[in-house]
Amino acid sequence: MPFWRKALYYHYYEHSSEHDVSRHYVITTVRYKLIYCTLPFNSMIIYIQ
Repeated sequence: MPFWRKALYYHYYEHSSEHDVSRHYVITTVRYKLIYCTLPFNSMIIYIQ
């Protein structure tokens, strides 16, 4: 991540495509990663790097 960026937001919407990955949203920093998955049930995961 460049030195001027403090966090990165990422989202993925194509659930029924060839990858078959559920829809999810991610916010990541140098130390933390927060993942919110919507399918098959709503769940949040936090990773400390």
